[in-house]
Amino acid sequence: MDAAQRSCVQRQWSKDEVNIICATVAFGMGINKPDVRFVIHHSLPKSIEGYHQECGRAGRDGQRASCVLYYSYSDYIRVKHMIIQGQAEQSPWTAGCGRNNMKNSDGILEKNTENLLRMVSYSENDVDCRRLLQLLHFGEKFDSGNCGNTCDNCSKIKTLVEKDVTESAKQLVELVKLTGQHFSSSHILEVYRGSLSQFVKRHRHESVSLHGAGKHLAKGEASCILRHLVIEDFLAEDVKKSDIYGSVSSVLKVNESKAYNLRSGEQRIVLRFPSSVKVSKQGKTEVTSAKGSLMSGKLSPPQSGSPAQPQPEVDLNLSAKLFSALRLLRTVLLKEAGDGVMAYHIFGNATLQHLSKRVPRSKEELLEINGIGKAKVSKYGDRLLETIESTIREHSKADRNSSGSNESSDSAKRRRDASKAPNGNLEEDDEFTKSTGRSKKRTATRQNKVSGAHNSMEPVSCNRFLDDDLDFNDSYHDPEANA
Repeated sequence: MDAAQRSCVQRQWSKDEVNIICATVAFGMGINKPDVRFVIHHSLPKSIEGYHQECGRAGRDGQRASCVLYYSYSDYIRVKHMIIQGQAEQSPWTAGCGRNNMKNSDGILEKNTENLLRMVSYSENDVDCRRLLQLLHFGEKFDSGNCGNTCDNCSKIKTLVEKDVTESAKQLVELVKLTGQHFSSSHILEVYRGSLSQFVKRHRHESVSLHGAGKHLAKGEASCILRHLVIEDFLAEDVKKSDIYGSVSSVLKVNESKAYNLRSGEQRIVLRFPSSVKVSKQGKTEVTSAKGSLMSGKLSPPQSGSPAQPQPEVDLNLSAKLFSALRLLRTVLLKEAGDGVMAYHIFGNATLQHLSKRVPRSKEELLEINGIGKAKVSKYGDRLLETIESTIREHSKADRNSSGSNESSDSAKRRRDASKAPNGNLEEDDEFTKSTGRSKKRTATRQNKVSGAHNSMEPVSCNRFLDDDLDFNDSYHDPEANA
């Protein structure tokens, strides 16, 4: 994408003409849009500092926002290869610049790798509060009790148990040596867990003394221990690119200086794991549907000379229509304003949401909305009120049409029920016949035709089966409504 295209896409997104954008980290760092609701990382950031800056682009207007990081341990191998390759590409420029510059280059590579390992440690941690981990990295203190279950780890309802995994860690380090330090972490785990796969047998690793030594560990625990050994530098991963497919792979090597402390007993390793005991879900917060917060009520025009009455809350349908209409108005105002003006310069989404829920009917009431001051009321007030009033009129008209349709449907249903009444209600049938002027015989004949058509299709039960399975009375719960 060239510079002109990139600039055009960024402008469209900033003006809310485009809602979702895929971008590089370089683009993300230039974002100054306050109403970003989601920041989703498809790739592993290279450092906690970078991730902290990038996820901080969400929710700058103070409203609820979400940050999602998609992570797999294989991402670490790929990103580490990118770091090494990037450093190698720079090495020709530093090759003729003396030994000191070469040392600096090695130092930069070591620092970048260390930053990446810290990011991996953050991603692998499925126990501690995310906010606590980030702020701890920057030397700040934070009580995880103040998180309010807003991160994935705090929102999990589970108990944790501490386990001394020093012996398992020793075994894994020894297994890497026994297999010649030529295999990946996934293969080491297969051997440790006792796998008899073809690859294990091909290298005769089923005969290694530590084959199956980790069978007693719960699923995932051995993997957690091995990754901890890599993160804490007891083991190192030598990353290389395959000549055949161009894929990136790694092999485990033992860091002898660190491993010595582990073998000698000078260092113990204690990790926390989720308890296998099921935890009671007491204290779980009950989520209330947004329908309970917006009472259905009719809106009447404001009456002059009368004391101000509390504004009745609007129903969900009207609120949704108002929000859509106000967004459309903002788009029109944005086009009139020209280049250099963004959507949030006129009205942020949070302001539009307040307008759609509060439904102001005068300029005085507009001033009560957060994000609207005298200048905006003077500039946009008349058009805001005009949009609100026209939306209310359309909504009321639709309600009346819907009510009339329901009454007609009820009347037709009563006539059908009356036509199906037993012979004991002949007087009522006669009254129905007199009032409608219709022949009961004709009605009965028509019913027999319908019944005959239904009976002819009786062996084909799939249509009836599908209809019986559909429950049209189930109310749909919008997951966003609870957010």
